[in-house]
Amino acid sequence: MGGPVSTHNNVVRNVEALKNISVHIDKVMNVQSSEEIKKNRLRLKATIDSVQWLTLQGCASRGRDESVMSKNRGNLIEMISLMAKLNVEINDIVLEKALGNAKKNM
Repeated sequence: MGGPVSTHNNVVRNVEALKNISVHIDKVMNVQSSEEIKKNRLRLKATIDSVQWLTLQGCASRGRDESVMSKNRGNLIEMISLMAKLNVEINDIVLEKALGNAKKNM
């Protein structure tokens, strides 16, 4: 039916691709290891706890200069840094030690 780029052949290729279950999005997304999930949850918990505390205290969360070299990076980053100093597990996964998309680029 038609040439190699015909509509029919494109549909046939797409159907064959759909039959390949190993590349379905739900299978690909579940590849994260339980260790990565644990780290992501801890990172999120530290961030949420910091935001909640700053909100309850009526403090701004952002500073003017949040770069790594700044002496005052803003209340949120400073709070997360304090939590990291107090908890080794948090220290290993937040701010500059975060990997990939979890790292805030500054």
